[in-house]
Amino acid sequence: MYPFGVTVEVFNTTRDQHGDRTRTLVGEIPGCAPAPESSVEDNDNRAQVVVTTSVYVPPTAVPITGQSVLRFDGREWEVDGDPEWWRHPWTGWTPGGVVRVRRVREGDQPS
Repeated sequence: MYPFGVTVEVFNTTRDQHGDRTRTLVGEIPGCAPAPESSVEDNDNRAQVVVTTSVYVPPTAVPITGQSVLRFDGREWEVDGDPEWWRHPWTGWTPGGVVRVRRVREGDQPS
């Protein structure tokens, strides 16, 4: 979709019988375009930064859900809500969608 876009790896997160999380690679989506949204610092008794980004993705067969984790540019991001997919109301054309992601880091960790 985007000639200078990035490849996004999509992981599903599941819990085993002991409550431990396991991530499984579902697939990769080339040609995605991350667009920064916000970075908010929470200093309420701790130094924490919440960073949000929108990732524009082409139509894909790789399933992305609200429980997915995306990895691109060397960072892992949790999907925040369900992906939204566009559909042209007259032609049915589906150019892609947007996935909102977020990551939380402690203030003393590198970006």
